[in-house]
Amino acid sequence: MKKKKTVSEISEELEEPVEKVEAVCQAALSCAPDYDENRIYEMLKEKEEKGQKSEN
Repeated sequence: MKKKKTVSEISEELEEPVEKVEAVCQAALSCAPDYDENRIYEMLKEKEEKGQKSEN
């Protein structure tokens, strides 16, 4: 993000699904400018848990 790469570019470079990279980028942007990796992780974990609950 600091290098102004698109989600698609990052996804391709990391060989990860666009959806996964987009979720990480959105979480990171909401934590800007500090980019606290612990907070980003917690946000992604919460989102994943909510997604699993809605599938059940």
